[in-house]
Amino acid sequence: LYRAAIAAKQNDWKAHNNLARALCLEGKFGEATQEYQSALELNPGATDTRGYLAAALVALGNTNEAKGVFEDALRLKPDDALVHFKYASLLMALGQTEAAALHFRAALQYGPADAETHRRYGLLLAGSGNAREAIEQFREAIRLQSGAEAHYNLATALLQQGEPGKAVGEYRESLRLKPDSPASLNDLAWVLAADASDTLRNGTEAVGLAERACQLTQFREPMFVGTLAAAYAEAGRFDDAVKTAEKAIDLATA
Repeated sequence: LYRAAIAAKQNDWKAHNNLARALCLEGKFGEATQEYQSALELNPGATDTRGYLAAALVALGNTNEAKGVFEDALRLKPDDALVHFKYASLLMALGQTEAAALHFRAALQYGPADAETHRRYGLLLAGSGNAREAIEQFREAIRLQSGAEAHYNLATALLQQGEPGKAVGEYRESLRLKPDSPASLNDLAWVLAADASDTLRNGTEAVGLAERACQLTQFREPMFVGTLAAAYAEAGRFDDAVKTAEKAIDLATA
């Protein structure tokens, strides 16, 4: 239908833009970039289109070109929160943490309150060792839109901050929202199996959680299998713990 619209009216930049978005949904990013570029030739001021073009270029692995497109978009519209967010996400993936933080803050400044922006910025802060500020970002993300990923991220940051008791509560909430999350199952199992506090440890529950995480990943994740070994040990099943730890070592070596 979009192709028919373009055939009927070649200078309809919105039709080119929308065709490109449809092509992206089919994973045809090369064709999509051509359509985005056609849309921009017809309407150079379309900053949203530049943002989408940059995202398509990222999908193609053309990160340097994508950075240039993002910068062009922000020169045209410096207060475009969505472009700042997408650019920050790219810079974060490239390991350019200071620049990414700058654009995440700009996205939060210019845009309406957005849970995903707070969550991504929290991940950046946590990865940089700033657990305290990361916790604030994750809590704000949850306030705006409670989701399993944000609760999991908050739990991990709380562990990083040395608060395992609070982390357990967040892992449980993450699993309530998404019961078959292997990462949440594994990480909660690890705390219940290996925390220094005997008031938190619960070997029997840890075994159930770790077994489920391993089943979901077909016993192919060495770290998850290692967690299961620790859970067996905490539950007093030492023969199972030894065999499972050996399996984890074999997987990690392979």
